[in-house]
Amino acid sequence: MNKETFWSIIEEAKKRAEGACYGAMDRLLTEALSALPVEEILCWQQIFQEYQRLSYKEKLWAAAYVINGGCSDDGFDYFRAWLTAQGKELFLAALAQPDCLADCEQAKEDETEFEEMLCVACDAYFKVCGMKERNYEAFYSALDRHPLPEHERASIAAEIRYAPDIDEEWDEDSGLSALLPKLCAKFEWVDDDDGADSPEPDASASLEEKIRYWHENERHADIIIALEALPELNYDQIGQLARAYNNIDNYDKAMELLDRVREQGEADPLWQYRRGYALYYLDREEEGAACFEKAIELGGEDADTRELLDMCQEEIERKQGTGEGAHYAPEMYEEAELDAVEAHIQTHFGNYENVFHEIASPDIHVDIAVIKPTPERNYYTLVTMGMGAHRMNVPEELREKKLDRAEILVTLPPDWDINNDAEEWYWPLRWLKNLARLPIEYDTWLGWGHTVPNGEPFADNTKLSVALLSGAYGFGEESAVCVLPDGDEVNFYQFLPLYDEECEYKVNNGMSALEEYFPDDFSMVVDITRKNYLIVEGSKPYGIPAHKMKPLYQEDGPQGCLATDRITVDGEKVGYLYREEPDNGADSGWRFLAGDESQAYMDNSDFSAVYALNTICNYDPDIIPLLDSPSGTAYYRDQYGVFREEKTI
Repeated sequence: MNKETFWSIIEEAKKRAEGACYGAMDRLLTEALSALPVEEILCWQQIFQEYQRLSYKEKLWAAAYVINGGCSDDGFDYFRAWLTAQGKELFLAALAQPDCLADCEQAKEDETEFEEMLCVACDAYFKVCGMKERNYEAFYSALDRHPLPEHERASIAAEIRYAPDIDEEWDEDSGLSALLPKLCAKFEWVDDDDGADSPEPDASASLEEKIRYWHENERHADIIIALEALPELNYDQIGQLARAYNNIDNYDKAMELLDRVREQGEADPLWQYRRGYALYYLDREEEGAACFEKAIELGGEDADTRELLDMCQEEIERKQGTGEGAHYAPEMYEEAELDAVEAHIQTHFGNYENVFHEIASPDIHVDIAVIKPTPERNYYTLVTMGMGAHRMNVPEELREKKLDRAEILVTLPPDWDINNDAEEWYWPLRWLKNLARLPIEYDTWLGWGHTVPNGEPFADNTKLSVALLSGAYGFGEESAVCVLPDGDEVNFYQFLPLYDEECEYKVNNGMSALEEYFPDDFSMVVDITRKNYLIVEGSKPYGIPAHKMKPLYQEDGPQGCLATDRITVDGEKVGYLYREEPDNGADSGWRFLAGDESQAYMDNSDFSAVYALNTICNYDPDIIPLLDSPSGTAYYRDQYGVFREEKTI
């Protein structure tokens, strides 16, 4: 699956729909995807999501706003899905100049949202997997385990040409006519300059005005600082402070504040909503549902209240074993176990105020605690919380060592953008989750010294490509094991990224040998450009890195051969090859040249080296059919690129 196949599936469905309602195209896309293997369905969805991400642009949103007479966050998702369904040509044209949608006949008010397209891959996945119930947690978990290859991301992005002002911020009340003149003329849009946003309040503004502005701009910390500086808070201010704590995920503090004014708040729908919100995220769904129901009874019903009430009820049903998704309840720590794990993390790795909460949890619920850099430990520490709820399938002979439960951490530089979901920043978090779920997916176990190759670099900005589980040496011996209330143990391992060559050395020589190979001052903090300790300084810049070598030739017999740098460094095809009597038992006798090497070049031993036959096959697969030829054979490539046998050498 690649971007070309992605668009061809859409074009074929569009053609078959023949202008019918999008319900028809939705069905046709699902049918087409259902004919593919699961991996292809997931890749199609990843490509779709990548196009959605790359089209999340201000000027395109402005176009959707003009066409539909308004456009919410969700509405913009549906608009971009509609735009994708129009095909590659219009999609790319709209990003190059959103105003061109004025010339599109299909761009009509109330007809440019295609919400159903967001679910076509989900529905195909459920169908192929034989799921009678829609288990979105399982789908998104599978999606997370099959990320889009970086080369495909790059290929998708390379085709897009954005309008120069694509990221220009706009105001719904002014400036749209200048930004999108054709669309505004077509849809009779008139700017209203009187409705522009007000600037940040100055020092003379009231506290209420400042709080309103801070809340609208998500500056919740400013609200907390201002209100906690007051000697005394009234009822409304306590509610505003609780709201701010809810918005920074400190639900216990929000509950503490709201409970101070319980007597007055019981009859206030807003108090009930804020308390229900905190209770839901504290996993106290039944109490949260009661608050939302009371808020509605008191006249405070709105879309958010109803949605959160539904979320509470769904979670209650799931925990009770009823309702959709009940059969996919994740394994989770008992409350006392989780308390012990959290206390262990706080004691040995550091205090954390932020947690990356997992929304979809089909097997285990894996949150990630984020411990910020400190003067003593000037790096981020990210620790999983939830992997250890599952008992891994440890070999029988190791069962007594209590190695069947684990959590994993990684340390990142202080300037790492942990909130950025671009793969160059997100891959350590993705791999924490991947490693946490690997023992479940493959019914196996992970422990000290285990390595898990990615098959390619973790991201475009690094050549690190293998996950190693090591001890958390920088945190003291006692950090290695958390003892649970019943005496059971959870082991803590550190995820350390390796290069392919380092992994190969570890596999051949053992974990202890690798640790001894690293220098005494080796840092466990991820460094995406660190030295590869298995590569000698000044080694050749080979055209194909080791991690991209494919097993193209795996025949029995000696595998050694000689090749010039014209092939392995300069990237030239093999132009001449011959086989002579081998020099030793590992030598196949094959010699490979580009064919344009001079005698002086050949006389310099620095310009050639010994390789495995499979390595040269990766540089030029055309040689593979010739490798069974006997000693004394030679071939040259003719002007048409075809190998011809040379009768004598």
